[in-house]
Amino acid sequence: MNREICGQCGQSLDPGWVDERVPKLESMLREAIRERDSLRQHLHDEHQRHVGTMDERDAALADLAAARAECEEQARLNGMGAERELKLQTDLAAARKEATRLYEELSYYDALRIELQTANADLAAARADAERYRWLRNKHEYNANAANIVQEVSGEGWDAAIDAALAGEKK
Repeated sequence: MNREICGQCGQSLDPGWVDERVPKLESMLREAIRERDSLRQHLHDEHQRHVGTMDERDAALADLAAARAECEEQARLNGMGAERELKLQTDLAAARKEATRLYEELSYYDALRIELQTANADLAAARADAERYRWLRNKHEYNANAANIVQEVSGEGWDAAIDAALAGEKK
């Protein structure tokens, strides 16, 4: 019997033997294809997971860079250091000096306001006294009411008596 042998693997090329091996090989091929597809899917899933992780990492790095830039800008604006502290102390001293000046000015204006109120009250009293004097001067010689006030009322009661007489005349 002359058997043919495969030149690569050394197996018999007997058709019966091949017929027996085909279903087994087909099964092994299907299993290899399933495993290949499973590995492809696993590789795809891992790739997607890493891409997602890399996107998250990139976003976190961008956020970190933005936060760092903001901190550096704030530090620049705040002028960190001894020079900035000296400037702040100088500004604070100037603000306190200005506040003291404003309080003194306010106190001065308060004193002027009180003085003006007192002067206005004194002026009102002096006007009332002047009106009484004019009434008394003008009426004393030919007004019996004025003469009675001068003769019968003591000096301290004159203001009230004259005011009452003025009010009576104004009616």
